[in-house]
Amino acid sequence: MAWTINNIKNDLKRLKSIYRQEKNPTIREELSRYIFSLECVLTNFASDRKENVVKRGDFFVCQDYIPRYRSQMPHVRKFIELTDDYVEDKRYTREGKEYNFKDMYELSREFYKSVGGKFYKAYEEFDKERHNRINFFPMSPIDSTTYTIPVLNKFYMNIGTDGEDEEIIETFIHEAGHVLSFKQNNKRYDSLQLFTEIESQFFEILADEYLREQTHDDYFLDLERNRLNKFYTAGNVMDIFNIAYNTTVDNITEIDNPDKVFIEICKNEGLLKTTPVNIDETMKYLFSYICAVELVQIYKEDPDKALFLLENIISTDNTISEYERIVRNVTPNEHAKEYCKRLAKDNKKTFQ
Repeated sequence: MAWTINNIKNDLKRLKSIYRQEKNPTIREELSRYIFSLECVLTNFASDRKENVVKRGDFFVCQDYIPRYRSQMPHVRKFIELTDDYVEDKRYTREGKEYNFKDMYELSREFYKSVGGKFYKAYEEFDKERHNRINFFPMSPIDSTTYTIPVLNKFYMNIGTDGEDEEIIETFIHEAGHVLSFKQNNKRYDSLQLFTEIESQFFEILADEYLREQTHDDYFLDLERNRLNKFYTAGNVMDIFNIAYNTTVDNITEIDNPDKVFIEICKNEGLLKTTPVNIDETMKYLFSYICAVELVQIYKEDPDKALFLLENIISTDNTISEYERIVRNVTPNEHAKEYCKRLAKDNKKTFQ
């Protein structure tokens, strides 16, 4: 007797049930790949018209990317739930303080000196090498990039200068964080690692606190608040995409036009316009931020422990998945509300 689409549907239900019950992160990652494979089979069989696939509408685009983050999506949902009361639709204004490149280098050096340990030693190496490895361009600081060459143990950095002085300093510290992690593990930035923004955002958040204390410039705190608002918005979009994708694929055999249903679900969930989104890039930064917040809060209680956990995260351990290596060292969202409460305090108060 030949198999039918119902066999696929039943197998998919069973796999999802096993996935929900499994506790081991590495096994869950493996199960997620099997689930994705069957979802694609089911979608292809259920599509009456080939042009649905050829046109690559919103649902089909999401099917290429959303399932990769099955393990991370519950953390995204919890993140937006925990932070919902603390985000605000507000534009912050600077007090008019100005910094030059000398200030940037000195403040960055002093910040990493305050961190200490292996990372400061790595920063001292970076500081000696930076003269021939950094270019400054008239572009947004957010477009700054760092390139690493493992075999040669070299790096190159592009820093955008078309922004506020505080943003340029923050960005320099962020990019330097990549170099310091590269010096700890020169295989860190290969293509198999997804969440390589954990370390840079960890240092970025810590630096904003440090710089505000040293300069009495409240705009550094505002940059943190902007970051929270940005990732809250990104988290909402990813959560809605995830809901719409899973609802559509779970009912794919009863749906004539998956893209239309997908868009309707997005609108019902509050996303009025499904503009193109780079899901990989968004999730890379979003989940990294969620984990970086945990390390920051741990650092407040025990700096050595936080740095030890960070070293574990950026290490190479091929015996477990990247996701398991992360969650063995931090619990996403465990301290998210505590972090938000701190940001919500009067910005005239000094961090404790």
